[in-house]
Amino acid sequence: MICTYSPVWINEFAPRTRQTTWMGMYQGFAITGGVIGSVIGAMAADNKDLGISDWFTWRTTLFFPASAFFKIALTWFCLDNLFLDTQHVEKEEMKQMSEPLD
Repeated sequence: MICTYSPVWINEFAPRTRQTTWMGMYQGFAITGGVIGSVIGAMAADNKDLGISDWFTWRTTLFFPASAFFKIALTWFCLDNLFLDTQHVEKEEMKQMSEPLD
């Protein structure tokens, strides 16, 4: 869900002169996070050969992003909707959008 709505949020809330920078940073961090996660997961899967503790397994590596997502979700619930909602569509426009086409 974060990946889907982040570009919309950036388009709405980023300063107009910095939107490209924000979008580039978002895309770059998404790729970097995937690469780092893959490396850490591979290290955890091969923990016996690397001499890493027995508690560090591939299942343990899933705990870290899950806890981060939980903290982000908790923060979103505490934030005012002004910081999360994009522009509101007028009720009349919504009504027109929901009517069937002729």
